[in-house]
Formats: sequence, structure tokens, C-alpha cells
Amino acid sequence: MDNYIRIRRVKVDNIPILEIIIVLMYLLSAYKVGPLNLSTLILLVYSTVFIIRRRRVTMYVPVLLLFSYMLVHDIIKSFIANVNIFNWTEKIIFFVFFATIIGNINIEKLYKIWKIVGIIAMLGLFVQAVQVYLLGQSVGMIKILPFASEEAMNTIVEYMRPHSFFLEPAAYATWILPLLIMTLQKKKTVFAIVITLSILLSSSVSGILAAGIIWVYYSAVGFSVYETRRNALIMISLLIVGGIAFASMSVFSTSLDKLSNTTTDDKSTSSRTTLGLELYRDIGPVEKLVGIPFENVEDYMKSGAIDIKKYNMTYKLSYLGFVNSIGLSLNMYGIIGTLLYIAMFYKFYRATSKGKRAYIIICFISLFSQSAFWNSLFLLQVSFMIANSDIKEDLLIIGRRETIENNNMNENKELVIDNVK
Repeated sequence: MDNYIRIRRVKVDNIPILEIIIVLMYLLSAYKVGPLNLSTLILLVYSTVFIIRRRRVTMYVPVLLLFSYMLVHDIIKSFIANVNIFNWTEKIIFFVFFATIIGNINIEKLYKIWKIVGIIAMLGLFVQAVQVYLLGQSVGMIKILPFASEEAMNTIVEYMRPHSFFLEPAAYATWILPLLIMTLQKKKTVFAIVITLSILLSSSVSGILAAGIIWVYYSAVGFSVYETRRNALIMISLLIVGGIAFASMSVFSTSLDKLSNTTTDDKSTSSRTTLGLELYRDIGPVEKLVGIPFENVEDYMKSGAIDIKKYNMTYKLSYLGFVNSIGLSLNMYGIIGTLLYIAMFYKFYRATSKGKRAYIIICFISLFSQSAFWNSLFLLQVSFMIANSDIKEDLLIIGRRETIENNNMNENKELVIDNVK
């Protein structure tokens, strides 16, 4: 019986559970079980089991500093304004999850799983592309589970842009970018072209720009990453040809219109790109330092403290208060929190080798175009930055010492707190 249990345990331990979670968590964030998103519930279960079994967490100090500032900030703010306890529950779960994955991600297994799921997602997108661009049919999200969250159900609409299993094209493009990064790092140019084609077909402006930056980056560092001038020149040629081909498609003009129209005439685009900065420009000096005393930007805009007509907004807009990451950070946590936020990206950049820095760059650029401040997109970004980096410094380890070679937790059961430089 003991032998049977031991064999079963080995089989379970060999399953790349962590890598599967990282690949699927952004996709599953559209589904809800009770009060929690399905992905958050999975993270909670995984982190709890990990801590019970390993009795050890490893925190990256730049993430810890940002999280600690936000926590103290909101505790103090709770005396004068509402604080969303549920949102903070998710933030805590995210932070604990980050502390369980450092040093535990197998990048090879992560790539294999992302490739399998990515191929399935691309097939769904290619089918929808045929429906949209050839048959003229509108498409919606391909649901894989019956219990989508209420927020997701309000977002699920049929329109003339393919997006596979995701809520919108930008979500698909954002999710597939790490696979494009890993594919280029492995010199699998043909597969990288297929991934890029799927991003182009999604017509996501942010995704197309990010993919372009990634290709330019790996072409520029081709001599060191791809080792031969021939490969670098091939990549540059493919980038030029692909750009010309895409520019001739009708979807290009649609994407170009969205990119160029950042005035308040297009309120949704303006909200993503400029509203947060405009709000921050107009708040008082104390608020500029530590943030506005409201639960969120939407409550601030509805409070009467400002004239929203000044920003060409109305109270009936469904996206009222939706701002990009940098705007959200500035308005909610002030310049102090924003500097810690930016410092986190800088530390990830320094902890990542030259051939892997493209993802850090596009994540930083996305601060000005997407809303990724401690939400499911932030979870995806930080998880992959941890997986793709070479973090050796600024680690705070709390728990039992363990031998990396055999992972035997019984050799040393003392509780330690190490600051690894």
C-alpha cells in the first residue's frame, strides 16, 4: 500500500501544474465560481497547497515594496473613504501566488503547454477570421465553460473582429504575446510568423504594436540571440514583407483609425490613453503625491468633485472611470506609488538577460495603453516576467531552508528569513 501511494504521488508531482495554471489563468478570469473568478480560486488553492507542503515563500522585493505601500495606503484611506475588500482579497491572493512561483517555473514545460493551448486558440481565431473577413459574419467569444462572470457576460458581444476564446481581440493578443516571445527565443521563426498572423487578424492595435516591437527587438539583437547574420537578416526581411502585406489589408485601415483617433471624439480610445493623465493633471498637490480619497476613479468622477463634461464624458458611459495603468496608478496611489510601480519594471529589466527583455519593454509601454494595474492582466505579465527572468537578487525568502538538488524538506526544519543579495 505504501509503495502504491508513493508511485501515485510521483505521478502527480510530475504534472506541470504550475505551468498549466500560468497559461490558463488569464483565459479563465472570464469565468466565476461564487464571489471569485475561477482563475483566482485556482490560485488560492494552489498557493495554499504549496505553502502547506513546502512551508516556504520567496518574495521579489520590488513587488513586495509596491504591494506593501498599496496595503498601508489603503488601510489609512479606509478611515476616510470606502475600500473594496473583495478587490483586496484578490490582490493578496495574487501577491501570495507570486511568492510561490519564483524559482519554481520550468520554462521548457511552460513553452510546451503554451504552444499546445496557443495552437488551439489560434485555430479558433482562424475559424472566426474566415467568418468575419470572408463570410461577413459577426462573432462572439467561444465559451469553454457555462458559467461566465456577470462582468464577462456584459462584455460578450458579437462584432466584426475575431478573438477566439477571449473576451475581446486585445485579450487574445495580450495572452499570445509570451508564446511569441518564447518562440523567437527558440529560433522557431515559422511558428512565430503564424502567431504574428493571428495577432494581425485579431486587429488589436495594442497587440499589433507589441508584436511589431518584439520582431524589431529580436531583429536588432539578432547577432547575439540568433548568433548568425543570416538569421537576423531573414527576420528583418520577413518583418518588412509582413508589414507591407498587412498594410494592404482592410483590417489595417481599421486598426490605423483606432490608433490615430485618440481625441475625445472617440471616448473609449481617449479613456484608455489620455483620461487618466488629464485627471491627474487637475487634482490637487496632496492628491498628486498620495492619490485621490476615493475607492476608484469612477466614484471620483461621479462624486461631483469634478465637472466630467470637461473631459467630454457623461454619467451614462459604461466605461466611465476606465483609464490606463499609469493613469490608474497616479490617481489612486499618487506619484509615490507610481514610482514604485515603474521601479518594479526597471528591476525586472535589470534582472533579465538582453535576449529576453522584449517582454519587459512591451509591458512597460502597455502602461500607457492598457489597464493592467493589479488585475488579471497584471497577474499574467508579472508571472511571465518572473518565468522569463534570471532573478538572483532582491529576494526575501521566508520559511524552511531546502536543498535545491533534492528538494528534501525534512533535512532542515528551522524557520528562517533570508535576504538574498
